[in-house]
Amino acid sequence: MRVVAFSLVFILGACEVRRDNTKAGESDVLQELVLLRTEGLIMTEYMLSNADNKEILTVCKRVKKYYTLTHPDFLRLCTGYSMELKESDFTLLWNDVHQRFIAARDSVDCFYLDCYQENIRSTIALYENLIRRQESEGISYFSFVALPDLYNQYDEFAAMRAGIALSTKASF
Repeated sequence: MRVVAFSLVFILGACEVRRDNTKAGESDVLQELVLLRTEGLIMTEYMLSNADNKEILTVCKRVKKYYTLTHPDFLRLCTGYSMELKESDFTLLWNDVHQRFIAARDSVDCFYLDCYQENIRSTIALYENLIRRQESEGISYFSFVALPDLYNQYDEFAAMRAGIALSTKASF
């Protein structure tokens, strides 16, 4: 599981370095997207390995498919930029997610939904900001491509979270 997540992210290290200082802001944004995508993929991989809820497993498979399908376009987007996600950074993210999920053992499904919604909310906000700024045609285009799926994922997670909250309330 960890190898799959890291291998998708590790390929980013192959992006050639662009020395143009005017692109520093774009590089920072792309680095933030790398971290958000990595965190989202780690959470998804964790849930695919640990969840019992069939509905959550189904949505996790769709989320993983989203990451897999958008990864080649994302790699093209970062060509020319220095993406520095070291293995130690990945390990830190992995361990952070793992520890948070262990701490939420009794309500891991709800915790995953909450964490993933926050990840999606941050990613959507970043993409929307990139579109508003229109600094890079490539980044803006990728944002337009990525946002519809992210909006759908957010709505789906919100509906699932509301359903779990209702079923928990009804059982008391």
